[in-house]
Amino acid sequence: MSLPLLQVEKLNKTFQGNNDQLFRALNDVSFSVEAGECVGLIGESGSGKTTIANIVAGFVTPTSGDVVYDGQSLIARNCGKNARSTMQMVFQNPMNSFSPRMKLGRGIREGLNYLSSMPRKEQEKRVDEAMEMVGLPLSYKNKYVFEVSGGEAQRAAIARAILIKPRLLLCDEITSALDAEVQDQLIEVLRKLKEEMNMAFLFISHDIKLVRSFCDRAFVLQDGVIVEQGSVEQLYEHPENEYTKKLVNAAILNLFE
Repeated sequence: MSLPLLQVEKLNKTFQGNNDQLFRALNDVSFSVEAGECVGLIGESGSGKTTIANIVAGFVTPTSGDVVYDGQSLIARNCGKNARSTMQMVFQNPMNSFSPRMKLGRGIREGLNYLSSMPRKEQEKRVDEAMEMVGLPLSYKNKYVFEVSGGEAQRAAIARAILIKPRLLLCDEITSALDAEVQDQLIEVLRKLKEEMNMAFLFISHDIKLVRSFCDRAFVLQDGVIVEQGSVEQLYEHPENEYTKKLVNAAILNLFE
């Protein structure tokens, strides 16, 4: 039996707040993501889902627990700098993902910086292919981020993330700043990437309806604890935990606004 692509094991994280008070952001969180699978993390602001993503990506060190990616611990001291070389992250605010002084083409190409040996012509080819995959006209290479919409900027951020052809894409609330129509368009882009690149996703959102439309399985987080897990259909149609029911009701009410 093959190992999961990503295994999060009993993850704990405590932050020091005001007046030296300790705040426990994560409490024994465990889950896995199989190769080619899309797994959702659902919860309101402060639930701990972004802390998990930041630990997986290497931006935050856990208090205890482990993150195993492709069979290698990412927390171990001997973890190599290339351990996350097939993992990428897309953030919530695409406008902050690019320098306002840099044209998008160059900003996207930055995703290949660590591949310094790749010829410039090959880099440009990769950029063109990535932009086409996310539905961005090649003419946008000459635009600045402030000249495009939020949805277009997020497509550019995704294009940069897929340049290295990652096995896992971490998506942290990447549609929350977009209107419903643009959200749907972006989800279609992600579906295309999943099918064509056999990419796995850790998809983080407060919107259980959105997670249902894209993910295979999901975990519901409340105050740093997984309170429910299962298939997205099961969680949406037959939630058992009161907090999950609250998220479902909020999604249903939003449909009729």
